[in-house]
Amino acid sequence: MKRFFIILFVVFLHAVGYSQLVVTRSADFPPNWTPDSLVRNILLGPGEEVFNVKYNGDTTAAKMCNALGKFTTDRNSTNLGIRRGIIMSTGHVGNAIGPNISGSIGSDLMECNSYVDPALKTISDERMYNASTLEFDFIPKSNTITFRYVFASEEYPEFVGGSFNDVFGFFISGPQPTGGVYRDHNIALVPNTNFPISINTINDEQNSQYYVDNTNGTTIQYDGFTTVFTARASVIPCQTYHLKMCITDVNDSWYDSAVFIEAESFTSNTIITNFNNPTSWGDPLEIHEGCYGVDVIFTRPNPETENKLIPLTIVGTASNGQDYQPISSSIAFPAADTMVTFRVQPIYDGIDEGVETITIVYQSNECETDTINITLYDYTPMQPTISFVQPTSDDVSVELTAVVTGGYTDQYVGYSYTWSNDDVFRQITVPVTESLVEYWYTVRDKCMVAYSDTVLIGKLSEFAAVTNRVTVCVGHEATLRVDGGDWQVWSTGDSTNTISFVPTQDTMLTVTSYKWWNDVLWEDVDTVYVTFKDRPVAAIMADPETVDIFDKTTVLTDVSTLSVFREWCVEGTYMYDKVLNYSVHDPDSAVVRLVAYSDSTCSDTTYKTIYVKKEDIWIPNSFTPDANSNNYFELKARNLASYSICIYNRWGNLVFESNSIDHSWDGTYKNQICNKGSYAYIIRYSFADTPGQIKTRTGTLLLIR
Repeated sequence: MKRFFIILFVVFLHAVGYSQLVVTRSADFPPNWTPDSLVRNILLGPGEEVFNVKYNGDTTAAKMCNALGKFTTDRNSTNLGIRRGIIMSTGHVGNAIGPNISGSIGSDLMECNSYVDPALKTISDERMYNASTLEFDFIPKSNTITFRYVFASEEYPEFVGGSFNDVFGFFISGPQPTGGVYRDHNIALVPNTNFPISINTINDEQNSQYYVDNTNGTTIQYDGFTTVFTARASVIPCQTYHLKMCITDVNDSWYDSAVFIEAESFTSNTIITNFNNPTSWGDPLEIHEGCYGVDVIFTRPNPETENKLIPLTIVGTASNGQDYQPISSSIAFPAADTMVTFRVQPIYDGIDEGVETITIVYQSNECETDTINITLYDYTPMQPTISFVQPTSDDVSVELTAVVTGGYTDQYVGYSYTWSNDDVFRQITVPVTESLVEYWYTVRDKCMVAYSDTVLIGKLSEFAAVTNRVTVCVGHEATLRVDGGDWQVWSTGDSTNTISFVPTQDTMLTVTSYKWWNDVLWEDVDTVYVTFKDRPVAAIMADPETVDIFDKTTVLTDVSTLSVFREWCVEGTYMYDKVLNYSVHDPDSAVVRLVAYSDSTCSDTTYKTIYVKKEDIWIPNSFTPDANSNNYFELKARNLASYSICIYNRWGNLVFESNSIDHSWDGTYKNQICNKGSYAYIIRYSFADTPGQIKTRTGTLLLIR
């Protein structure tokens, strides 16, 4: 009876397609993966190395069965306490996927029955089935090796205290720090005891603080599991050890048990180095005198029990304490901390020393040293000047350009400028007045060193300037104004400072301005050219003029004549390119406005409305069910009254049919993966506004794997 219920619930479990736990069985690993690949790519922390990796006594993938795999919680969390890692099971690892809809999930892996590691006999003398053993050699880099894990079982809670006590262990072999050797010494123990972890030693009555009741769990199938434990062993650094990770069914081959081992948690606390250099967007180990320098960041996976000094050997062509701030011969690493930082801060000395080096050698672990190579560059002080053309009486403004040499910039960050008038650009335009005005700017480089320069701008004798020099469109009025004098006389006979007229051709005018200044009557003559231009004709070409609701993109082209630039306004957005690829946001339509300009102030405006066609259906031409996206042959439509789809393979066999557009084909037939290639489809549908008008679409799609 027990076996009957197990099979029934396994079938039901695979009919459920939702879970926050993602499990990849070994059969679905990349073709070239072996047990060694799984351990190196999933289990190992930074800086760790293993060798002689085997699964059930084999170095190849042939005997990995489906009892070994990897898991992740993807973007969601579970109540497991571990987000990613390796799973070892006494059944199919896919049975771990929640929700918990059965109390008796299990599977008998006959192909794995032949190998039972002798180490398992040290914790149970009962009959064993479906054993799973992952083992490897390693050389620890410190005096402790650790990794994190969770034990789970379907034997909970009904077989607690019985003989169906599935067991597992982590067995280490090698020299003991206190003398002697470990021989298959189990480090998977109930905390503060010598008892192996099993359903009989951790449950809702015994050591219950370590037990998680997963009845009705939504993410994990197993009825119960432990909290997250840390396996820990004291070791002698730089010696070779052997570790076996074993799990097995006891006294029957059904109800599954599993152990989840956290990714990158197998570590012996090797120090990893990172760098922070805010003045470098390239190599952080390139520093410059007078700049920020570089922060050297030491991190380790876990705290330790004692404070530690990290010895530093500092060499190179640069002098410690002269070319950079003094660095101690060791760095203190407090026991409770996992990160310490020190800075290599260069000193500006104004001496041309060429490129120098700083080499820091440190003990990254008990077995190895690592090296940091820093390049130190001289700093050339900045020399700022201001370039400009001396204004005349005709000028109302002048361009000031900051010219800088020296300093430190690169392809990512250049100079930054701050002018006395609050402008921040390299080149600015300032007014020219009758009195001298002082302008200055401050320049900073990547090192945030600041230098300044100053200039005086003003008119010394020429004072009159025409402020409106215009080019007008045909038929438009031109308005001219002169400022700076006490009175004016135009060549037209007018004596006001502003005149207006409608030119019929290109016209040249002169204006003479007079001003009393320092008891002298000054005279300044200015010439004004008034040019008139033909008006442009604005025109828009839209392709298409009516867009599809599923692809609302249209190409807008400025086909105006006699224009040199333009301004678009579409749904409140202003754009200036000749050709636009625009996606309509409004569900019904968008009004496009185009203002076409000539090379003067002449302009013309036109409008075009882009409509959105609502009733339609969108059909893709391919999909990739094995990829991270586009996993379904998914159609899109709105306002449907009826819908049906049939998909046939190249032999005319029906492989998929549906009467709901929300039910998309996933590339399988009767739960079997279909071959890549072309498939034919027939789609019949009608819209809600015209339910009696049945439309038919036929075509082919490409299934890509």
